[in-house]
Amino acid sequence: MYKMATKTHGLIDYVAGAAFIALPKALNMTGPAAYLLHGAGTGALLYSFFTNYERGVVRALPMKAHLALDALSGGMLVGAAAMLDDEEDEDRAALLAAVGVFEIVAALTTETKSTTELRDEVYERNMQSQRPATYPTYPASYPTPPEQGPDAHVESDSATPEASVPT
Repeated sequence: MYKMATKTHGLIDYVAGAAFIALPKALNMTGPAAYLLHGAGTGALLYSFFTNYERGVVRALPMKAHLALDALSGGMLVGAAAMLDDEEDEDRAALLAAVGVFEIVAALTTETKSTTELRDEVYERNMQSQRPATYPTYPASYPTPPEQGPDAHVESDSATPEASVPT
């Protein structure tokens, strides 16, 4: 199955978040449905801002956590739509349900690791392979390495290097 790229998901996050905030005013909505859409849009924009993906700014929230928040937000909207029981709220309930299903589908069809997370993993792996597991130490019982021997810091009295070479 095709998975949506996290870069595309990030673009959709910002556009959808702004649209969720603007929808209540554009449709002259008031009451709980308007507050729910506004809250879902604000939340989506905030956690998108902090997600570790190509469109994130702070990059503190892992992509899997972001997708879980998307699915939870969508589930909350679908559940809220089911609880709206007024006949005049049928259109609002349908809108809430549609937005909720959209968020759930977006969460389920997006890659779970962003390219920034993959890049960070490769960087960490490369850094781990370049560092020795333990650094060697030279206690007094070990012989001193030649470059750190007692004569290493003593300078030669002769001006030419040939004079200091033993024959």
